[in-house]
Amino acid sequence: MLNFHMDLLETIKSPIYTPSSLSEQFPYQLGAVGHIRVGEHFFTERQYENGYQIIFTVSGNGILKYRNKTIPIEKNQAVLLHCNEYNHYSTGKAGFWEYKYMHLKGSGLPGILEIINQGSIFPISLIEPLEFNQSFDKIVFLLEKMDYQSDLKFPALLMNILTELAVNRNETVMTRNGDYHRQIIEGSFKYMQENYRHKLLIRDLAKNMGFNECYFTRLFKRIAGTTPHEYLMRLRIDKAKQILKQTDKSITDVAYDVGFENVNVFIRDFKKYTETTPLRYRNYSEGY
Repeated sequence: MLNFHMDLLETIKSPIYTPSSLSEQFPYQLGAVGHIRVGEHFFTERQYENGYQIIFTVSGNGILKYRNKTIPIEKNQAVLLHCNEYNHYSTGKAGFWEYKYMHLKGSGLPGILEIINQGSIFPISLIEPLEFNQSFDKIVFLLEKMDYQSDLKFPALLMNILTELAVNRNETVMTRNGDYHRQIIEGSFKYMQENYRHKLLIRDLAKNMGFNECYFTRLFKRIAGTTPHEYLMRLRIDKAKQILKQTDKSITDVAYDVGFENVNVFIRDFKKYTETTPLRYRNYSEGY
């Protein structure tokens, strides 16, 4: 389904692009890109469309209806949408809307959508949108000059843009929730960094921070983009890598040094996060 009324005031950039078969091999693929300015009667409504869309407001504002929410998209704010889901966006109260858009597809999009939106949606504020704009402008430049290598260059530029959204998404969450939640999560980072060698249960960590386990886990993931358990595991694995590279301690001693009570569990989890065993990691790091 696709319905729209353009009320187009200006097409600033709208290069034509036909993807090559080569682009289909990458996890992030460009479908279309543009930069337009529309009037107060503009709207677009879609559902059951393939792919994803990024919308970034340059000036004025827009209104988005998506996932049972109605949210404004103000200057220097961006959203990432799944076009298969119902979405309706239109000009906001400013009476005009200048925005940049990108249509994307690829196997990497479902994962990055979940990282950025986490089952909901809110506009991501790009306080310093330089990286986003530079990557966007580079894509437009490559399209306009018809660079024959553009399909090889697009995935990295798209990844830059999506990374900016993911990073700024966490900053936006912390800003919306205020200094209190920021201090809670930063405090939990510090606590785990200082106590990873000891037995740590997430429920005890949550209690230490003044929350129940369920709420603390949701808060941690919303702000940090990962669960407290995964953060702790990655911290322990990173510390184990350092010991394996810098000492000749036994695998059992390394496991105990980083907080594991069972060497078999350590080996299993180390392989889960690194795709190799601790012994092989040590041998590879020594050049064997």
